[in-house]
Formats: sequence, structure tokens, C-alpha cells
Amino acid sequence: MLKKLYVSSKLGRILATSLGTSYFVLAGLKSDLLRLRNPLASYRSYRTKRGMSIWFDWIDWFGGYPFEVASPSNIVDFFVERGFVLTSLRTVGSSLGTNQFVFRRDQ
Repeated sequence: MLKKLYVSSKLGRILATSLGTSYFVLAGLKSDLLRLRNPLASYRSYRTKRGMSIWFDWIDWFGGYPFEVASPSNIVDFFVERGFVLTSLRTVGSSLGTNQFVFRRDQ
């Protein structure tokens, strides 16, 4: 089942972005301090790893454009029905992140 996720009001986007960024800043700070790392280092190197600033990434994640969420099985079923074969799958489980799929089209 696909769920459409989107914050339609400006106030809602501000609230979602504020809460989301606060969570990630505090979680990153805690992790860095426990590992005795410079908390600012990961923010400075973020752009080179992801290709965009962390601020605009957070805007996209928390208050940006509409997007849909689907389970890995929904994605696989969709492509298999259209003649593709799954060759590789890497999921993030219940954590935050992006699942990765590689399909090959059967000729």
C-alpha cells in the first residue's frame, strides 16, 4: 500500500522541518560526543558526500515536495509484473534511509 506524505501548509512545513532537524542535530551531536569526534566535521563534509548541503537535504526530507512510500515487496511486485527480474536488493530495515534495488529486464 502506498502512503502519500506531504505537509501542505507553510506552518506545518516549518514545524516538521524544525522538529526533524532538531532530532537529527541532537542525535548527531550525541553520537559525535560519545565517539569523541568533532560535531561540526560531519556537517562540513556532508556536501562532498551527498552533493548538496545538509540544510536543503533536510528541507526536502521534512517539508519538501510530496512523495510516496512503498514497502520493498510493493516495489519488487511492481517491476516483476512488468517483466523485470530483481538482481540485488539492499534494505535499511526499520531505520531511516533509502532502500536500493537493481532490476534486469528479461528479453
